[in-house]
Amino acid sequence: MVTIEINGKEYNFMFNANTCELYYQTFNEDLFELTLKSKDDSMLLLRRNRLVKLAYIGNMQTRKTVRELCGHMNMTTYMDWADQFDNGAFMSGPAAEKLVTAWNDSFGTKSQEKNQTSPQ
Repeated sequence: MVTIEINGKEYNFMFNANTCELYYQTFNEDLFELTLKSKDDSMLLLRRNRLVKLAYIGNMQTRKTVRELCGHMNMTTYMDWADQFDNGAFMSGPAAEKLVTAWNDSFGTKSQEKNQTSPQ
């Protein structure tokens, strides 16, 4: 979990193996496919829109269990949540950078390397 300050208030975000599925169930878009295809600068506006959606999913994951979230999140709850932020809150700067970093870090391994035995 990561805490990020946005518009002077702190928000918690969490990204894990459920994030992509929750994103798909809520927005009917494949987040992983969008992440891979969003390298072109002409897609900047769309990527920003996706970042706000990703932030919504990540914030909701800190508030409720996956079981509670399934069937609860939709465009209406997303828009209600997003309405609390200024237009540029996720567009650039530290908040956007920290969200992208937290998302990218969620792909890292959580397991620790096992002790290697010395060759005999």
